[in-house]
Amino acid sequence: MRPPRLRKPILRLSPKPNRHSPVCIQIVSLPIARLVAAMLPTKYFRVPLMKWSFTLNPGPFTIKEHVLITIFANSGGGGIYANGIITIVRAFYHRTINPVVAMLLAQTTQRCGVVATCNANAAGDAAFATDL
Repeated sequence: MRPPRLRKPILRLSPKPNRHSPVCIQIVSLPIARLVAAMLPTKYFRVPLMKWSFTLNPGPFTIKEHVLITIFANSGGGGIYANGIITIVRAFYHRTINPVVAMLLAQTTQRCGVVATCNANAAGDAAFATDL
């Protein structure tokens, strides 16, 4: 009897998301953002019965906005760690996970990573042994 092939079920259960390099997003965002800033109308719109007005064009695209795009691209560049857990449970244990439980698992693993990163970079009390 031949052992089952595990490669195909794992690839079938966990489709690969579209991943773009943060460097690619950083390079592409600059000309697109400058084009959008040049094309947006500069006309001011007034809110009826108020003294408020606004425009759809906030002004030229600056380096600060480009830095924010780069930060967001780098923060979202990696995958969700819980996808591996969910795939292993489905492929090797032949069990399904409730979608709500899977979402909570993904949220908690991501937040634990952020907390651990923040605690590692923060100055804490040396006598407090339970820091992450």
